[in-house]
Amino acid sequence: MVLAATNPDDPYAAEGPGPKRAGDIDVEGLGNTGRLTMGMNITGVPAISVPAGLSPRGMPIGMQIVGPRHSDPLLLSVAALFERERPWPLVAPSARVR
Repeated sequence: MVLAATNPDDPYAAEGPGPKRAGDIDVEGLGNTGRLTMGMNITGVPAISVPAGLSPRGMPIGMQIVGPRHSDPLLLSVAALFERERPWPLVAPSARVR
């Protein structure tokens, strides 16, 4: 199994705007291209994303759990265990409820 980030970018508000820079790299208009999850999708390797915490700005961060081929039941069990041990609120702490 491999544990990895789901998204390489710092999360931003759903209303936007998206980030213009990521460190020293100009990313304006690129958005999240799935560069950390695409490999699993293309090769058919099972992976699941679970909430893993909050960024320094209070935005949600995801962690993907990747397993060997045909390990879907194992990944679902590991994700359920992770979420049971680190429950995630139904509404993100900094979200505005309308």
